[in-house]
Amino acid sequence: MSRSRAFSSPAARTLALALCVSLLFAFTACDSGGSGDDGSTVEPSYTLDATGDSVDASFSGSARWSSGSTDASAEAMAVSFSSDDRTDQGLLIRGAARPSTGTYSVQSIDGTSDNLTATSDFSFYYVDGQSDTSVQYLSTGGTITITASSDDRLSGTFDVTVKRVDPLAPGDGETSATITGTFDAPYVDSGVGVFAP
Repeated sequence: MSRSRAFSSPAARTLALALCVSLLFAFTACDSGGSGDDGSTVEPSYTLDATGDSVDASFSGSARWSSGSTDASAEAMAVSFSSDDRTDQGLLIRGAARPSTGTYSVQSIDGTSDNLTATSDFSFYYVDGQSDTSVQYLSTGGTITITASSDDRLSGTFDVTVKRVDPLAPGDGETSATITGTFDAPYVDSGVGVFAP
């Protein structure tokens, strides 16, 4: 017997909608790699591995970063991810300008009442699938290390603990997992106004 349980919280649907809109802007603005400061081509890419009690999965695709402001006129920036087949999407987002190289905290989010641009800490959100049965990964902590930071390129690694929400799993469908990954993201001039809470 199969069972389907939709995400019923209006705030959860709003967060998912904001994610889709932000990625739409980021990925329609630029379809090819950008240029690095040294003139080299930046191939937009990411890889991530999710491991835990109920998951052992790998994802990869294209990455872009953009900056702008929220509806509250605060600075914000995000690295957006889209799998090669465009069924998986996610982002690292914070309410501050492009970071310098270094290590930064990743905050805990619950997917229902979060203001993803309220602090300079990063938030991580990833969706595997494109329906009400999609599996969501919501950060509960961790770090992101920026290894290259320029107007044209942002790259780094991340090690994030997440709450994994699977609407088809028994019980409440929530388990914990760890996500590690890398990204190399050219800049895309799409603005960040769509990241409003």
